[in-house]
Amino acid sequence: LRNVNDQDEYRDLKVALNTLSFSVDNQRDLFDLVAGCLHLGQLQFQAVFSGEGEGSAVASDSGSRAALQAATVLLGLDEAELVKTLTVRTIVARDDTYEKKLTQIQASDARDALAKAIYGRIFDWIVRTINLSIQVDASQVRANIGVLDIFGFECFQQNSFEQLCINYTNETLQQQFNQYIFKMEQVEYQAEKIEWSFIEFPDNQDCLDLIENKVNGILAMVDDECRLPSSSDERLASRMYKALESHSRFMASAPQRRDNKFCVKHYAGPVVYCTITFVDKNKDEVPKEATSLLQRTSVSLLQQLFTEFSAA
Repeated sequence: LRNVNDQDEYRDLKVALNTLSFSVDNQRDLFDLVAGCLHLGQLQFQAVFSGEGEGSAVASDSGSRAALQAATVLLGLDEAELVKTLTVRTIVARDDTYEKKLTQIQASDARDALAKAIYGRIFDWIVRTINLSIQVDASQVRANIGVLDIFGFECFQQNSFEQLCINYTNETLQQQFNQYIFKMEQVEYQAEKIEWSFIEFPDNQDCLDLIENKVNGILAMVDDECRLPSSSDERLASRMYKALESHSRFMASAPQRRDNKFCVKHYAGPVVYCTITFVDKNKDEVPKEATSLLQRTSVSLLQQLFTEFSAA
């Protein structure tokens, strides 16, 4: 980027981490783990066919081999165990345990789920550490500063589950803004009998209800579909069409229904989503063997994060 010096940015980051009481060892582990996630994301797979059907293996190109080696070193893992964790799933059925080979697509999904899990634990740990560092006794607080961080609203040519989650966050932040700036302030004005001109503002609570309702909300339907043994994106779309057809914020034209798409009329404008891959992306679970592998890492911070998570 123009006018951005990486050395200066890194130096500023180090100063901030030191100021917020991140230890030298934890800083080293933090940088290694983030770099490890980036290399893990570069790992590609290829299909392998045998008498048992389709399986997968790490792609034979030099880029994937280099990414695998870098990821295992930075994450403190055994290379063979990492590959097995990403390409084989252990199935437990009653008293029987067996292994199932993952397809090329399933292995890629397993890679993404593992990287997201590591990154998610790191993010939560950073927030906890910062909160502990700036925590003071309530009696010493003289004033508060509130910061409302607005996400970038996303609307692409193809919108999937990630865009729905991001735009849902935007809807929530918009409601937070409405609640504190308009609703609560004007109620306070009424209580104190202050003369003012009532401010009309678009209330997006109905859009939030469409997405987050515990029974008939879009996210609840996605969760319900994921719990079914034979879940599918197509069945999820069909259920939404039937349950949400009359909702003022929901729309699905005949062409959109043929493509398993639907439209949400957000406060910022309409966005068309495609349900294909919704189910797999929402599952996004880290299998037990992956958690066990990360608990045996040689990187102390990563071991700590996944040991604490398992015990929680």
